[in-house]
Amino acid sequence: MRKSRITALTAVALAMLSFFVAACGSSSDDSGKSDTKTTDAASLKGQTVTLWIMNNGPSPVKDTQNLVKPFEAQTGIRVNVQLVGWDVQQDRIRDAAVSGSGPDVTQAGTTQVPFFAALGGFENVGDKVSQIGGASAYAPENTVPAFELAAQQGADFVEFDLQLTKDRQIVCLHDNSLERTTDVEAIFPDRYRKGGSDTAPKRWMLEDFTLEEVRRLDAGSWFDPKF
Repeated sequence: MRKSRITALTAVALAMLSFFVAACGSSSDDSGKSDTKTTDAASLKGQTVTLWIMNNGPSPVKDTQNLVKPFEAQTGIRVNVQLVGWDVQQDRIRDAAVSGSGPDVTQAGTTQVPFFAALGGFENVGDKVSQIGGASAYAPENTVPAFELAAQQGADFVEFDLQLTKDRQIVCLHDNSLERTTDVEAIFPDRYRKGGSDTAPKRWMLEDFTLEEVRRLDAGSWFDPKF
């Protein structure tokens, strides 16, 4: 049970690192001071990001270092794992949030997040949650390439989402609509739903399409042409 808890907590941090490289970017030195900026993954190669973790087991630093090895090998970025005791972590994160000098990624207690966010210490990634997901940082989410890559990276399990099509066939899809992860707008431009207001977004709902129609869609090239 304890081993599972360690894996779960550090896997979340690893997923955040994947998002950090794929989406927001930062650089830091070993002192823990960070310089946050918008950049791309290639420019971070050879640099170091700092990850604060708490003592979730007998060997939390070693366990986390083993978990981030595939990430380091994939990106060329070094992860500086630092242990912060639960007895001091709230003060450490609070001070880092106020001073603007802290880690790139940190573990924190769930109930503490609103407090730290109010201090400006945490970036709100609520609208980017779907971008955070281990191998999905390198391959389209909920696709066979992402699952195969996860296996190659040594993942013990993968999390995926299942939805039903109009003809009650099961497909692997996170959203209940198709426009974010496929080219449905180009293939079926008139098959959308629209909300009650003029500003409501157009939605191509999965439940309005048959499996045969879904198979006509491209679910990979939006992420990278190689898919």
